[in-house]
Amino acid sequence: MKNLLSLLDQIKVLRCRAAEDLPHLCRIGSECISHVRAAKAQKITLIEHRSRRYALLSIGSGGKARFARPVREDLFVWDPKEIGLLLTNVSAGLWNPANSSNLERLVYTLQQGVAMYLDLFHPAAARKVVGTFFEALVASSLNRVCGLCIGSGTVRVPDVNETIMTDLGLLQDDRVVLLVATKTSTRERLSQPFVQKKILEQAFPDPPKSILIVVGDVQRIGVAAVQHTFTAGQFLLYWKYLTPLDGVFYIDVPPQAETAAFQNRLKPLSQLFSSDLELLLKS
Repeated sequence: MKNLLSLLDQIKVLRCRAAEDLPHLCRIGSECISHVRAAKAQKITLIEHRSRRYALLSIGSGGKARFARPVREDLFVWDPKEIGLLLTNVSAGLWNPANSSNLERLVYTLQQGVAMYLDLFHPAAARKVVGTFFEALVASSLNRVCGLCIGSGTVRVPDVNETIMTDLGLLQDDRVVLLVATKTSTRERLSQPFVQKKILEQAFPDPPKSILIVVGDVQRIGVAAVQHTFTAGQFLLYWKYLTPLDGVFYIDVPPQAETAAFQNRLKPLSQLFSSDLELLLKS
């Protein structure tokens, strides 16, 4: 039945939460990339922010032109054989932290491949559906790295009989020990994970830890430029006056991460896969 569904419908109904779902996600992502390649989209290469190279694709012309979101060329993989090799590398045997960079690159490629496909062929659905795919990718990857069951990040606050709803929750002995907010970018609702963590700290003596995982904060400007949209000042305000998160991980890390104010506050996703996830679950 799944083969009869359109790519858009397959993404809408995703319920992937385990490492064994990675091949299915890889197939969807690779198919999306194949559609983009077949469309012979025009490719514009951009250089922005410390020589990072971004590719911007478009189809059509004039007022009918459609643009895909920028992708970093050193992280994105176009070759389907190379994508398959990355999947094999991160899926074989017991998890090896040495494969963390490959898993990060696979996640970025599949996520941005789906995002570009939606931008070009289903732009009205892209904004909502792209987050669904990223959540599935992150859940399956986390299960691969730590082996814990990945469920919804729903925590009930008994005093007010209400719930905090985060995208994902890692379960240990049927208890949520780590909450994971997933965002394709932080242009909207950056405050949400900070506010939720603050509430949990007030409501529970031993609340679960909370982290944020983001694809990147890069936005197209017109047809020949990009900009980073990370709101550094707001982030620091939330960090200081609400509460610090237990980790913030980006695939395309904002340039601000290189400044003193953000030292050890913005980390690459590969670091979560290689060491930080284990440390978070132990402490």
